Amino acid sequence: MSRVLLTGATGFIGGHLLAPLLQAGHEVHAITSREPHGDPGEAIWHRADLTDATAAEAVVREVAADALIHMAWYVEHGRYWQAPENVVWVEATLRLLRGFIAAGGRRAVIAGTCAEYEWSLDRYSDRTAPLAPATLYGVAKHATRLVAERFAANADVELAWGRIFMPYGPGESGARLLPSVIRALLAGEEALVSH
Repeated sequence: MSRVLLTGATGFIGGHLLAPLLQAGHEVHAITSREPHGDPGEAIWHRADLTDATAAEAVVREVAADALIHMAWYVEHGRYWQAPENVVWVEATLRLLRGFIAAGGRRAVIAGTCAEYEWSLDRYSDRTAPLAPATLYGVAKHATRLVAERFAANADVELAWGRIFMPYGPGESGARLLPSVIRALLAGEEALVSH
């Protein structure tokens, strides 16, 4: 059984990872800066603000995980594209990775974003789409990947960077496109959207 450290465990994507990780037999240590919602299951919960260097380093050292799945980032709907908090999360992510490696961690998965790509294309492929982010969010994620990949390689640690494209589904913020349209249609109202 491996010990997995999961960040963003109460978030839209990270929250959906708990059950599959537990079902696969991993010992899951979930970090959240807020109260876990729903049934926390068999995960071991840690309350920490990852942007607080002291708190983040303490929990990473305490858990001493084999694997890290880092899903946490600042994603307040409507704000995160150009928010200054993106710079804080670059620092927090690299500090988290450094602490994880120092504590003996061997494999890490970090969430990237489709905003790392240049968005003028009709089709996207990892092999052909240029990485040319147009937002602070995209630039921050892209820069984090560049540093994290080199740092992990130098430490002989496996690192996977997964670019997430416009997720939707249960637990999504009601202010986002699909939930707002669905809610309006179910209420028999006009679903107002922009171009």
